[in-house]
Amino acid sequence: ATAGGVAAAFHVEGQLDGELVALAEDVKRHALLPAADAKVALRLVERDVDKLWEAIHALPLTFDPVRGISKPELAQAVEPALVDDAIRRAQAMNNIAKTEGGLAKLYAETDSPEEDNFYATKTLRASLADPSCDPDAVKGALEEFLRVCAFSGSSPVAQALIDQAGLLCSL
Repeated sequence: ATAGGVAAAFHVEGQLDGELVALAEDVKRHALLPAADAKVALRLVERDVDKLWEAIHALPLTFDPVRGISKPELAQAVEPALVDDAIRRAQAMNNIAKTEGGLAKLYAETDSPEEDNFYATKTLRASLADPSCDPDAVKGALEEFLRVCAFSGSSPVAQALIDQAGLLCSL
């Protein structure tokens, strides 16, 4: 359907039913995002920060004289909060990558139980967050986590990871 056809499909005569008009407007606003906004929404749930920034920068930009940078034009976005959320998520993912990079560099220079713990925890968390939910990968990561992290396996955070992995393995 063309953009005009989609808009026409949701056109409701305001005199007939106020609730129906409100419902049609909500559907138009929340379900029929423009292509650039929809791409940001899709990239928001992925774990690829480069693709997320690419989608954010594909939005119409405006110059911010205070910061001296171009930023997405929030007034042109259907859901300005979506753009704010995407920027916050991209910044958080950048911070996570920097932290993991710093830890990886530190652990590359040393050989310690903390390094093994870090990698086992990272592997288990990655297998739990994998959308394909491969039970063999989760089981392998859980076994490695239990083997390596025996001294920290009783912590509430570790126990929650173990419980979540066990639940996913049982599905």
